[in-house]
Amino acid sequence: MAWVVLVLTTLIVVSLLARAARAILLGRMRKAMRYLVTATVVAGSYFAILVGLSLRAGTRDLHLGDTLCFGDWCASVMEAAHQGGSVQVTLRTESHRDGAPVRPESPDVRVVDDGGREADLVGTPVPAVNAPLQPGESLTRQLVFSTPPGASELHVEISQGSWINRLLITGGQSPAGRRARLRID
Repeated sequence: MAWVVLVLTTLIVVSLLARAARAILLGRMRKAMRYLVTATVVAGSYFAILVGLSLRAGTRDLHLGDTLCFGDWCASVMEAAHQGGSVQVTLRTESHRDGAPVRPESPDVRVVDDGGREADLVGTPVPAVNAPLQPGESLTRQLVFSTPPGASELHVEISQGSWINRLLITGGQSPAGRRARLRID
């Protein structure tokens, strides 16, 4: 449903902008301004709703082993440990698609402290977080993060980082989407 709203809003705004351009070419400036104002109101309304919902959204606290799904694939943090200046996370991804492989679309796994500072991923996990999954298959990998000095209250955050999802009302990564995180003890 969120995709339909985004596509319809985009089509309406593009149509209004095309009509405004045509009106300008025909010398009808008053009509062009009406189209431009309407396009601005439509786009502004969409983004106002997006921001309003984001202010209302809460945070979902995950526990070890909880599953977080993004369409046909899901992710779970199986273990998370903070030792010294690093965090080790055991991440499992799994396919819920029937009949065809699925590749997680722009998965984003981060470790963040209470000040919003992100820990740096050390190396490249094997298999990669976005490795293709056969129907019903799951893959587990270790991720190691180097934490910023003085980091406290660390959390693992998992999301689907595709830029288009940030524009969807109620999309997993839109500002309107709930944040999902797992606290590292």
